[in-house]
Amino acid sequence: MARKKVSTEKKAKPAASRAVFDSIREWRQFQFQELCQRAQRLGRAAKARFALLERLAPQMGINLDEVRRQQEADWQLLQEQIKEQEKAATALLKKQSVRQRQALRTIMANADRFDYKKGNLHTTICLWKAVAPPNIIFNP
Repeated sequence: MARKKVSTEKKAKPAASRAVFDSIREWRQFQFQELCQRAQRLGRAAKARFALLERLAPQMGINLDEVRRQQEADWQLLQEQIKEQEKAATALLKKQSVRQRQALRTIMANADRFDYKKGNLHTTICLWKAVAPPNIIFNP
């Protein structure tokens, strides 16, 4: 059985789209490397500052144990705030999910009243059709 030859145009499209995805991947790798290097620089700078503080603290009369205790208390408070924010964000996402499901149920229950050309019902913008045309005649 003879194989069907594929034109060069069809081969070029996947290569072009692959090039886009490759460039996106390379950019994300570059951003990740920059983030890692920044974290390393910040960590080294923090260690150097703390070493300087440890050297100068006795001369200045600063109690480092008290500083460490306050830092630990701040860290615990920050962790509690993060947990509260995560709970609030989770609740908001659940509410949004419920609203989306309710909207989709309404759309599917009244699918004949929606006008759309083609595509995914989740992503298309639908126009709601009136049940009946308005009556022009007014009878008091």
